[in-house]
Amino acid sequence: DIALSGCAGGQKYLSEALPRIAARVPSMEKEILAEGRKVSQALEDFAGKLRALKPKAEGHFGIGREHLDFLLRVHHGLDMDSEDLHEFGRQQLAEYTRKLNDFAKNADPTKNWVQLVEEAKDRFPPPPKLLEYYQKEIDACRKFVLEKDLVTIPPGETCVMAPTPVFLLSRYPMGYFNSVRPFEDGQNKGMWYMTPVDLSKPMADQVSHMRDHNYGFMRSITLHETYPGHHLQLYTQKLNPSVVRRRAHNTVYIEGWGLYTEELMWEQGYYEGNPDARLIQLKNGLWRAVRILIDYGLHTRTMTFDEAVRLLVDEVR
Repeated sequence: DIALSGCAGGQKYLSEALPRIAARVPSMEKEILAEGRKVSQALEDFAGKLRALKPKAEGHFGIGREHLDFLLRVHHGLDMDSEDLHEFGRQQLAEYTRKLNDFAKNADPTKNWVQLVEEAKDRFPPPPKLLEYYQKEIDACRKFVLEKDLVTIPPGETCVMAPTPVFLLSRYPMGYFNSVRPFEDGQNKGMWYMTPVDLSKPMADQVSHMRDHNYGFMRSITLHETYPGHHLQLYTQKLNPSVVRRRAHNTVYIEGWGLYTEELMWEQGYYEGNPDARLIQLKNGLWRAVRILIDYGLHTRTMTFDEAVRLLVDEVR
């Protein structure tokens, strides 16, 4: 399914983006488009083989307890095995649930956190201005970090918003962050790609899209992705004189840093004036805790796919 989605995205790139690129090089335009047609046919042939294979595909994607223990110990460098990871996830689930319940009690004793989240999701910017509002959040994060002197921001970097490329829309319904390249001199711009609202769709679809980009989510996720989160951490890593340290990184640290910065910025008062930000930040923490349990369950094969879905729906909403 993932490969078929990738084929479809590739076809869209070749049909919509490649002609615009080829037009920039008139002397090679026909040659580029001819090669594009060959690639397009190759993708279609591969997709046909995938569709034929799909009904017969068997096996399990779960890697098994032994290999999960190996990855935790060797790849991630953690002093825990899969059982320790599972217990950690249970503790985090309980902790975030408690924090959400406390938040709701203090915000409005007549409502639970689920009701408050549903209300928060109805507060969002105008659909056509989605990227503009995110850029304002990026600039505000950077300004706050500098004013509070929380983290050193090295000179020369920048971070900007851009719409998700059309050939990646099927893979990134919300967006993704593309960091600076570790070995490219002068490439100091972090790119945060955001999938804009399709204004040609019915208003109900536009509203559904925007509810996931409510003001609370925008504030808490922007600092996680940009300042002092992923962009700043990865740009700082690029400046490391060690070739190994510049290139080698680990998602436990990268996402751990992002999670830490969310709490740091709350402690420093960045969420003031936007109480929804703290609510959504805690909800996202709950989501991450449940993902630990799902990683354990799916890879040790003690949880089915449908059980994982129900856990996300029932616990995280």
